[in-house]
Amino acid sequence: VSAEPTLRVPLERGMDTGDIVVRYGEGNQHPDAGAGDVRFMLHVEPHAVYKRDGDDLLVEVRVPLADALTGFSRSFPRLDGSGVVTVEAPPA
Repeated sequence: VSAEPTLRVPLERGMDTGDIVVRYGEGNQHPDAGAGDVRFMLHVEPHAVYKRDGDDLLVEVRVPLADALTGFSRSFPRLDGSGVVTVEAPPA
């Protein structure tokens, strides 16, 4: 019984669904040919808070009229879980 190999796939910021990562020469070998390539096609799952718009991340927030007029502060979790981002809006 042979163990399944593990491949590390480098992902870069901004990659999106349909992007392809190729690991050249890491596919199966055939006696009459060299090792083939392995291709990974990405599928990005939707995030619970943020939405993508090209390379930008968007978050939609409903702000009551009273808060919009008197100023407000909202916090959002960072994608990497390292804390929060706080956005403040001064009174109108």
